[in-house]
Amino acid sequence: MFAAPIVSPMNTRVTRTTSTAMTVSWTKLKLHEARGFISNYTVEYYPVLPSRTRLMSYLLSISVGSDADSVYIEDLEKGFTYEVQVFASTEAGEGKKSASISVQHIIGNIIAKI
Repeated sequence: MFAAPIVSPMNTRVTRTTSTAMTVSWTKLKLHEARGFISNYTVEYYPVLPSRTRLMSYLLSISVGSDADSVYIEDLEKGFTYEVQVFASTEAGEGKKSASISVQHIIGNIIAKI
């Protein structure tokens, strides 16, 4: 019987950023960690105000196939900090989310901290 993944994707990182885009990548789960066949990976991200207030009502997500280990996200708001998490899903449900990464876009450069 299949179940939801027991761990989150590892080595989640943000690279190749611009002032309005970023690439999020991760290490795919192994079969025994997935506890079934991965149907997709999902990246959730949302803006955070300078006061550290999370704008969860603006939660956005992108899902990609099981063979993907990265996704390019465009149309981000300039100057905002974004919180990013990744998780895998099987037919049994969503797995554990990765640790949140805070990504701040400043004129095309990024500061990423876990």
